[in-house]
Amino acid sequence: MNNVDQYLDVRNLRVSFNDSTSSRKEAVKGVSFSVIAGRTLGLVGESGCGKTTTARAILGLIDTKRHRAAIQGEVLLNGENLLTARGAALRRLRGQIGMIFQDPYGSLNPRMPVGAIIAEPLEIHCVKAKRRRERVSELLTLVGLSEDAARNYPHEFSGGQRQRISIARALALRPKLVICDEPVSALDVSVQAQVLNLLADLQKSLNLTYLFISHDLSVIRFLCHEVAVMRNGEIVEHGATNNLFTAPKQLYTQALVTGIPKKAVLKTASTNG
Repeated sequence: MNNVDQYLDVRNLRVSFNDSTSSRKEAVKGVSFSVIAGRTLGLVGESGCGKTTTARAILGLIDTKRHRAAIQGEVLLNGENLLTARGAALRRLRGQIGMIFQDPYGSLNPRMPVGAIIAEPLEIHCVKAKRRRERVSELLTLVGLSEDAARNYPHEFSGGQRQRISIARALALRPKLVICDEPVSALDVSVQAQVLNLLADLQKSLNLTYLFISHDLSVIRFLCHEVAVMRNGEIVEHGATNNLFTAPKQLYTQALVTGIPKKAVLKTASTNG
C-alpha cells in the first residue's frame, strides 16, 4: 500500500492508565492500522476491548495528566504526527478530523440552539460570524434538515435528527477524516438505515475517510471496506470486509461473525488469537 494513499496511519499505538494501586494497566497494546483516503475502516470488538480508547487517543481527547495515562506510538494524519504536534500545528490537524459520538442526546449541549452547536467549531477556528451562519445553513441542508432547525434546541428533535445534527457539526470544518464511534447504536433500526445511507452518501460526495467503530457486524458489513477486529487491546485480525466475513481466520472472529455464544469459544480463541 502506498503511503500517499494512507490518510490515517496508526503505528504501534499504546495507551496505559494508572489504577488505584498505582500499577499500570495497558488498554491499547501496540495497535497498528491505516485507512486509505476516501474509504472506511471498521474497528469492531466487544465492549471494553479498547476501540473507543483508540479513537480518543487519535483525537487527543485523553488528558494524560488528569487521566494518569501514557500514550506511545505514532498517529500520522496525511503524514503528520498528531501525538507530537503542538500549538498552531496541532490546532490545524485537529481541524481536519470530525467526530460523531454514540449518544445523540448526551453529545449535544441542551442549553444551546442547534445553529450555535454546529457553529461552535467554526467559532473556535475564528471563522467570521456571517460565514458561520452561511455554513450552518449549508450543513443543515446537507444532512437533510431544514435551515429553520438552527433556531431550535436539541430536545425538540428525534434521535435520528439529533444524530444528523451531530454529523453536521462533525463536518463543520470540512474535515477529510471522520471518526464515528457507534454512531447508530442508540437509534431504532429503521432510523439506523437512514443515518448509514446518509454517511455513505456523504462519503461519496465529499470524499470522506471514515474510521467506523461498532460492535454491530451488520453495520460494519454495510459500510466498511476493511475491518480490524480488536480483542483485549490488540488487533487480532484485519482484512477486506468480504474476506473477513466469508472466511474469518481467528476463532474469536468466527464467533463474532457467526453469532456463536462467545462463552463457548473464548477459551479456545484465546489460544489462537
